[in-house]
Amino acid sequence: MTYTVQICSHPGVAAYVDGTVEMVRRMLAAGTIQQVVVLLIDPDMKPVEKFTLEIGHCTKGTCDSRYGANDFFHL
Repeated sequence: MTYTVQICSHPGVAAYVDGTVEMVRRMLAAGTIQQVVVLLIDPDMKPVEKFTLEIGHCTKGTCDSRYGANDFFHL
C-alpha cells in the first residue's frame, strides 16, 4: 500500500515538529505520558481536526488494562 504524505519545508515549522516528536519519544521511553493530542487549527485559531492517541504501557509482554496483549502501536 502506498501513502502520500505532505512534508512541511518551512524550517521553523519543521524544527517545531521535530522537537515535539523527540519530546514525545523521550516521555514514551520514560513511561511518563498517557496521551498525545494533535490539534489542527485554521488561520483564525479555530479547531479543524483533533487526533488523540491514548498511550498504553507494555513491559515484557504485559500491557496495562486498557489494551489487550496483542494490541501494539508504533509512533
